Amino acid sequence: MGIKEIVLEEAKKGNVVIMTIEGPAVMAIDDIINQPTDGLLYDLNRTPEGILTFINDPRWVNDFAVYLVIKRLKEMVDGSKIICENCHKEIKGKVFTTDDGYHLCRKCVREINKEEKKNADFKRAISESPSGNPYARVDKEENPYPNMPSGNGLSG
Repeated sequence: MGIKEIVLEEAKKGNVVIMTIEGPAVMAIDDIINQPTDGLLYDLNRTPEGILTFINDPRWVNDFAVYLVIKRLKEMVDGSKIICENCHKEIKGKVFTTDDGYHLCRKCVREINKEEKKNADFKRAISESPSGNPYARVDKEENPYPNMPSGNGLSG
C-alpha cells in the first residue's frame, strides 16, 4: 500500500498521517487538535520557520495562510487570550498579525509604524544629502575654522 492509500484510509478512520523524521506516523485527529498550538503546528510542519524555509516554492503562500488560520482557529477554540508579542498584554479588539505570524495590539502597531516612518525619513534625508550626512549644511560653503589661516600652514 502506497502513501496515498495510507493517508486516505486513515482519514476514513478519523486519523491523520503526518510525516516525521522516521517516516509517516498516524495520529487521531482529536489528539492532534487537543494539543497546544505550537505542537499542532509543528506536527503539521506549519511553523513559520518551516514554511519560510521553502520561500522559493510558491506553495509557501498557501502554507503560510494555513498556519495563520490554524493558529487563529485554535485560539478561538481554546478560548485563549491573545497576547501582543511586543508589549505582552492581552489584546482586546482588533488583532494585527505580522508577516511572520506574530500578534500585535493596535498601540504597538502604531508605535512600530511611527518608528519605521522616522527611520524611512532619516534614510531619505541621507540619500538626498550630497555628503550622505542628513545633518550637514550645504547651503553655502564656508570655512568651519574662520580664525585659522587657509593653506597647509607650512612655509617654504
